[in-house]
Amino acid sequence: MMYEKTKLFDAVAMHELGHFKNGDFDLPREPDESDMEVLQRLMNEREANIRNGMVNSRELLADEFACREVGKHAMNMMLDLLIKQREERGDEAAPLAIREFELRKKALRKLRV
Repeated sequence: MMYEKTKLFDAVAMHELGHFKNGDFDLPREPDESDMEVLQRLMNEREANIRNGMVNSRELLADEFACREVGKHAMNMMLDLLIKQREERGDEAAPLAIREFELRKKALRKLRV
């Protein structure tokens, strides 16, 4: 993929770099909360957001960073590929993941970058 679809690879890389730049790996922690508890709490919040038609702010900020670097078209291509892959996988988490990707695509349309 890196060599055949460079814009797509760039979109993935810039999105992940956006997480790093935005400090998303410094997870908010409650006193005495284990790493697993933090991750579970954040996943629960993310799932609740998706079910309520919202996207996690960390994902939106990483998408925004990537859009500034590679453009909306590349980001839409990336999200379309992720949707296709999750549809093909068809696991029990696929519908929620696909919904999040669709919400992210909708949010990208509103960005002014």
